[in-house]
Amino acid sequence: MLGFIIDGIVRFYVRLKYHLILTMTDRTQCKMETTADEYDVPWSLAVTIPLGIYESSVTVLGVFGNALVLFLSIRYDALKLDDVSLLFVQNLAITDILYTFIRILPSAVTTIAKRYILEEVYCFVSAQLHFIPATVNILTILAITAYRLRLLTPPYRKISITAAKIIVALIWMLASTGTAISLSYKSTSDFYPLLMKCLSSLFKNEETDVQG
Repeated sequence: MLGFIIDGIVRFYVRLKYHLILTMTDRTQCKMETTADEYDVPWSLAVTIPLGIYESSVTVLGVFGNALVLFLSIRYDALKLDDVSLLFVQNLAITDILYTFIRILPSAVTTIAKRYILEEVYCFVSAQLHFIPATVNILTILAITAYRLRLLTPPYRKISITAAKIIVALIWMLASTGTAISLSYKSTSDFYPLLMKCLSSLFKNEETDVQG
């Protein structure tokens, strides 16, 4: 249950941040500061302070909460689930930790510092790998739903843990195709101040409409 709660918090964070950015971009009364260079964040303190506090809280919950789920489920068998469901939940926890380090943590640091202070390597990794956790999350939830439906409909058959591990492996392979495509086109990774994150140049036209 804790894993699903934390997963919901992470999803709420994503929606809240984009809603805030879109809302503030549309409001003429929102004052945007003049920046010294392309790595400075143009948002005023009225935006960066509450957003920084929220992102920092989500970072702590995302890392330690999901790590706690993994530790308790592996060390003490604290989650009373069948082996297949437990594997899927652990996969969600791993995915959320990855998303936290790739997206939420750098965004929190950038928001608090009002400037992108992480190295170009981190920017590149963050931009190129962000396709993976989101896709794994969606596909894992879909797998859980399909598995539960299988248990509730005739002939009420479970799948083996080996089959579940193969499904998880296929999910990660499928989720990696976005990164593989981006790297195959030799895309660059650029920092976008309004979004306060790094993006692959291959998809920047779709994801940076808020800046235009």
